[in-house]
Amino acid sequence: MITGSQEVSARAALHAQVTNVHRKAQVIVLAFAMNILIFTAIGFWLAGTRTGARPAQMPIAFIVGVIFLALGATALRRTQLRWLRLQAVGTTRGIDGVLKHLFTITLISAALAEAIGVLALLVGVIAGEQFYVLIFGLVAVVVLLASYPRRMAWERAAEYFASSA
Repeated sequence: MITGSQEVSARAALHAQVTNVHRKAQVIVLAFAMNILIFTAIGFWLAGTRTGARPAQMPIAFIVGVIFLALGATALRRTQLRWLRLQAVGTTRGIDGVLKHLFTITLISAALAEAIGVLALLVGVIAGEQFYVLIFGLVAVVVLLASYPRRMAWERAAEYFASSA
């Protein structure tokens, strides 16, 4: 039988575990955000200093790539963070598996956002288009904000799976 103090200490340990994993994800996502801002700034600067003829059709390939990556990051989060998927992970791997799953999906979607930031840099270097650099940088930031880890949601999921275990 679990006493009140054991329940409180178990809840505190769970909270500490969620906080630890969330903080790691948060720091990595913020580092990705800094990279995106740096890529966008460098791409904007390089596109402004470029002289000469610019390729007419080059930005189309970059636009398709950005759309593909943005929709891919969104689809990944929508499919992998559905409650049914989290329940499947929770029953097979427990609370540690759920936290690892949340962490992994957050990092993958943030990496896809950073790939959009790299495309912003490349469109500045190759095509010399400042407009597209800014648009791609903005899309990368929006995708990154969508993948930003929400601690309350992580805690709710952890508490649910800890109570059902």
